[in-house]
Amino acid sequence: MEQWAVVFDNNIDHPGLRDQQHRDAHHAYLTEHHDQIRLAGAVSDDKGKLFTGGMWLVEAETRETVQRLAEGSPFYQSGVHATYRLVWWGSAPGFENMILTEG
Repeated sequence: MEQWAVVFDNNIDHPGLRDQQHRDAHHAYLTEHHDQIRLAGAVSDDKGKLFTGGMWLVEAETRETVQRLAEGSPFYQSGVHATYRLVWWGSAPGFENMILTEG
């Protein structure tokens, strides 16, 4: 299994960013894919600032699988997430078998 980070940039003017229906669909998608999306959350430039995007840590067999997950996200499909970037993640020595969460 490979490890990837997916970094999303929000379209901060998108009305769905603050819409409960969009957030509910987004959270349901994360729950549905919890076996691969191991950690997910919103990011900002500093604590207490407006969220400017999101980040996932993903375990998957291929880059294409991670790309499909990112592009299947309701936030991405609706335009709340304007762009994303995939970054392959290599664990530092001593952290190869670290478990972030138990599902």
